[in-house]
Amino acid sequence: MRDAVLDVLRWTAVFNHALNAEEVRRYASEHGTLEDVEHALEACDEAACTDGRWHLADHPIQPEGFQRSQQRAKEHLQETASALATLSSTSALLGLAVTGSVAAGVNDENGDLDLLLIARPG
Repeated sequence: MRDAVLDVLRWTAVFNHALNAEEVRRYASEHGTLEDVEHALEACDEAACTDGRWHLADHPIQPEGFQRSQQRAKEHLQETASALATLSSTSALLGLAVTGSVAAGVNDENGDLDLLLIARPG
């Protein structure tokens, strides 16, 4: 469980993101109970908890900065909702997915919106 928990925290560090224990459990490659995940997090020297959110100890987070990045992601998604609706309604696409930092629920001040578009053949 330790390695699975660390893998999740390493991934979230890319986005300067921190997760609560339930979110770590959800994304872990090894299935376990919430209690298993909490135990692994607490026993891991490489993990740290700030305001109930887990992150790599050598990647401290600022709770107010994290909250602002979450708000920016939400705003960015709202700002682009009309364009996304137009794209998703076109018959040329089989699918559309929001990826990257916005999908992770965080966004920088000058962040962009990453999309995966799946086009119909032909």
